[in-house]
Amino acid sequence: MTKTERKKAINKEIQALKPRIKEITKSLYNDRIIDEIADWTGELMGKLETDFIDDTKLEEHAFNKIFDAIAAGLIKQLQNKK
Repeated sequence: MTKTERKKAINKEIQALKPRIKEITKSLYNDRIIDEIADWTGELMGKLETDFIDDTKLEEHAFNKIFDAIAAGLIKQLQNKK
């Protein structure tokens, strides 16, 4: 079997694993990562000095910005682990 044929065979096998891979990533995403990011986001929210106690839209904005930054950093770390 040539290198190209082996590569095609690997790709075919991985394609067959896609449903399981999707299930695993969904489980990781739902069960652990989101909870961890939310916990860290909440901790950092407590360190903000801006007063948005009476403005839920500002609070949501701050939470989403922090959450997105942590998630983006995590994605960058995962992509660099190749």
